[in-house]
Formats: sequence, structure tokens, C-alpha cells
Amino acid sequence: MKYALAAIAALSLSAPAVVHAQEEQTIHVEYKDLNLTSQKGQRALERRINAAAREVCGIDFAPTGTRIVHPKARECYDKAMSGAMTRYAALVADSQLGG
Repeated sequence: MKYALAAIAALSLSAPAVVHAQEEQTIHVEYKDLNLTSQKGQRALERRINAAAREVCGIDFAPTGTRIVHPKARECYDKAMSGAMTRYAALVADSQLGG
């Protein structure tokens, strides 16, 4: 079972995720089709980031017979979202300034 320890990001802001001991995984979240100056575009990117974090961390995987999320998966998800949302905020701020 794979549990990543950090990371999703927007395209050029991608960050590696550590899976198992030293295996790295990177998830790229596309956003070029979104208007990040609008609330609609920002929400769409937030959903994409959330979906990527859930996928890379295995947050939706639960062993048969339980709905409980594994603590390592939750930790991974929290770290991935924290890092990605920091990058997201910078990306949105840059787009608001015309960048």
C-alpha cells in the first residue's frame, strides 16, 4: 500500500511525494485552462488539488470492513494539501496581479 508524504502542486510548481522508503511520485495539476482571477476558476483548481492529494495519499482507500482512514494516509493528505495550498495562494496572487 502506498502512502505519500507530501505533495501536489500546480504544473510548474510540482513537488515530489515520497512513497514507501525513497520512491518519489509527482502529481501535476493542470490549471492553464482556468481563469484564476475568478472565484469559479479558483474553486475548480482547489477541487483538482484536493482530488490529486486524495489520489497520491490513498485517502479514499480503506481496508475491507472499515471506513476508517489510515493515520499515515491522513498525515500525507494534510501535508500535501498544506504544501499545495501555499503554492495555490501564490499562484492566485500572481494571476490577480496580471502575472
